[in-house]
Amino acid sequence: MKIWFYQADSKFWSIDENLQKLEQQLQSIQTDLLVLPELFTTGYMFKDKEELQQYSEEIPNGQTVQKIIALAKKYETTLVLGIPECEGNKYFDTTILVWPEGYVGKNQKKHLFYRENLIFDKGENRYEVFTTPIGNIGLMVCFDYMFPEVYRTLALQWADILCLTCCLKTMPSKVMTVARANALSNGVYVIAVNRVGEERWATFSWCSEVIWPRMEPLAQGKENAEDCQIVEVDINEAKDKAYNEFNDLIGDRRPNYYSY
Repeated sequence: MKIWFYQADSKFWSIDENLQKLEQQLQSIQTDLLVLPELFTTGYMFKDKEELQQYSEEIPNGQTVQKIIALAKKYETTLVLGIPECEGNKYFDTTILVWPEGYVGKNQKKHLFYRENLIFDKGENRYEVFTTPIGNIGLMVCFDYMFPEVYRTLALQWADILCLTCCLKTMPSKVMTVARANALSNGVYVIAVNRVGEERWATFSWCSEVIWPRMEPLAQGKENAEDCQIVEVDINEAKDKAYNEFNDLIGDRRPNYYSY
C-alpha cells in the first residue's frame, strides 16, 4: 500500500481554502492513505473557547466532514486529518478517518497540552482501531505521543498503522524519538504529521515521518516547509509481531506482573 503525508501550512479560519489545498494535492498523486496535521481544516491558535465555538462542527454530520467524505470518494483514497468538534456543549480537538464509502471513526484528543486545557474539553471516546481494506488504523492526536499506554492500547487491538496528527511548535526531534521507540516496541507503523508555518504568535516546527515497525524512518518532511512524501509499505510487517525466532512483541507480554 502507498502511504502519503502532507506537512501543510493551514490558513487560520479558512476552511474552504484549506480543503482546496487538500484537493490540489489529491489531484496530483494516487495513494491508499493520506494523513494531514491536527486541526488541519481551521488552524490551531484559538484564543479562547468562544472563538473555537464559531468553527467547531458536529462529526460526522457537519458540512466540513461531508466535504472531506466527498473528496475521499472522488479520489478513491482514505484520509486522516484534524478538525474541531462540537458535541453538545463540549468542544474537542478531534482527528477523523474517512474512506471512499464514508465516515469511519474519530479520536477526540484526551491529553491536552498547555493552554489547550483552557480552550478544549478532554476527549471522552475510547481509543479504537478501525478496520479498513488497507489495514487496521488507530488514531492519535499530538500530546498522545507522550503516553505509551496509548500505543499499547491500540497495538493490543491489532493496529497496523497509528496515525499521529500534530501541531508542534518545539522539540520535533524529541517527539520523533518517542514515536520511533513506540513503533518498535509495538511493531506498528507510525505516521506522525506536523504542520508548518506561522499563526498568530506561534511558529510551527517541521517534524513529519513515516516510521517503520523496526523504528527507522522511511520518509521525513522537509525542514520548515510544506512538503508531501509518499512511501510504499508492506502492511504484513506490522501484522507480524515476531521480534526474532524466540520472541513476540505481543505474545511475550506478562500482564499478571504489570499491576501497581
